[in-house]
Amino acid sequence: MAKITPIKAPASAGGDFEIAPEGVFLARCYKMVDVGTQTETSQFGTKENRKIYLYWELLQDADGGDAPKTEQGQPFSIFNSYKLSMHQKANLRKHLDSWRGKKFTEEEAADFDITKLLDKFCLIQIGHSTSKDGQKTYANVDNIMHTKKTATGVNEISSFNAENPDMEVFNDLPEWLQNKIEDSPEWQDTDQPEEAQAAPADKEEDKIDIADVPF
Repeated sequence: MAKITPIKAPASAGGDFEIAPEGVFLARCYKMVDVGTQTETSQFGTKENRKIYLYWELLQDADGGDAPKTEQGQPFSIFNSYKLSMHQKANLRKHLDSWRGKKFTEEEAADFDITKLLDKFCLIQIGHSTSKDGQKTYANVDNIMHTKKTATGVNEISSFNAENPDMEVFNDLPEWLQNKIEDSPEWQDTDQPEEAQAAPADKEEDKIDIADVPF
């Protein structure tokens, strides 16, 4: 069984690859990666934000038919990064309100473990954008919507928590994500030997009960 460690968001204030097609698709959240606190610089200055990446696999198109597949015959995947915050104005909160089909109360948001999103389905709207030099095209998560539809998933469910690192999951991540995690203060504060950082397989909180009421 996949090992899952709880991840809660505070309510207070690369490379060449096949990109996911444009359109609206039935999607399943199968992976989330907490990369720890990242230093980000923009026109508004430099800030440190805890970041998380959510991954979805595209299973059906808007008409209920099979979604397009990669050249290897696998479902297309798409990810989106978020500031790990359930503040009312945070993008994560906004997307989850839409996905849930019902707004969170402040009490619900403050105690929400986002690993509940794993193995849950949504309608996801994907748009494309082009780099300033016109050389690259990017797939973007434009919107997430509530749905009662389901389909058979393909990818294994997994999550990574920078404060409680599971090295088996870490070693399967792409190098660019590993680099982000290793640069975070949360990772640097873990002084255990790498062999000891894997979460025990029998921890009750590491298990997902897919019979839970949808988030």
